[in-house]
Amino acid sequence: MSQLSDKTGTFDADIRLDKGHEIPADAVVCVEAYRGSSASWMRFPYGTVGALKPPSDRRLTEFDGTDGILFRVKVTSPGEKQGLILAEADELSPRQPDEEEQSRQSILPVRSDKNLEKRVWRLDFSDKPVLLINSALGEKWDVVRDQAFRSLVMPEVLEAILVRILLVDKDKGDTQDDDTGDWRTQWLRFVRSIPVTTEPPDIEDEGALEEWIEQVVAAFSRRLQMLDLYEEYRSRGDK
Repeated sequence: MSQLSDKTGTFDADIRLDKGHEIPADAVVCVEAYRGSSASWMRFPYGTVGALKPPSDRRLTEFDGTDGILFRVKVTSPGEKQGLILAEADELSPRQPDEEEQSRQSILPVRSDKNLEKRVWRLDFSDKPVLLINSALGEKWDVVRDQAFRSLVMPEVLEAILVRILLVDKDKGDTQDDDTGDWRTQWLRFVRSIPVTTEPPDIEDEGALEEWIEQVVAAFSRRLQMLDLYEEYRSRGDK
């Protein structure tokens, strides 16, 4: 979807809309850049479905460096129902101009749900893990981007998913097949990108697995500075 330049802090987006969806030509297209570990984000207008036009200024001025920046593309309705989301692609990882293009997709889809009653969020394991956000809270990405939500919820989400994989399903994934579509393998591959001292222990040793999961979640929280994010959120609220 996009190429990112570390030197200039700018990006280019190659937006290709699926012809199979009946989206009006005057539907509005925008690209949003955000950093998963903070509340920083920017929106860039990209014209309409029938006339895509990138803005001349695509500098990522709200970010301190380009590490960890993700992108989403939104297509929204014009006219009376202005702002209604017609299509969306989220958690798009950029590539550098000299990096080979490869298929990327989020391993944790996010969906609004009107049946959560008074719960803010829930993990749905009906197929692969999906993070459900109570639709009463409005735009799901506003909730997920919230600094307090990310710092409090995302470590718990990771822990719940690892418990499901290792302790409930007793599955360590296919470590040999990098192209597998199995969600368990994808999550364990993600975990291996987090600095952890060891591989998962024997699948039958539940005590060792529980300890290993704790180590992974702790390392994940350190990597994304979850405590610092929450303390920063609280300090802003006190002002």
